[in-house]
Amino acid sequence: ESVYNYIISLAGNPKDKEKVSMIMDVLFEGENISVPDPYLGGDSGFEEVYQLLFGACSEICKDISN
Repeated sequence: ESVYNYIISLAGNPKDKEKVSMIMDVLFEGENISVPDPYLGGDSGFEEVYQLLFGACSEICKDISN
């Protein structure tokens, strides 16, 4: 959330702020889920974060393609 808040602070106007969203919103719309810290989950934490980001990026690519 800290990165999100920083990016929002850089937005020049409300219209620009509307363009910014959390990447997990692609998979979990309206649930306000952050990407978990992989270091807290040991080796499996990195795999979990990879799978979440891969899934979100795949959805974004599908949206762009359409």
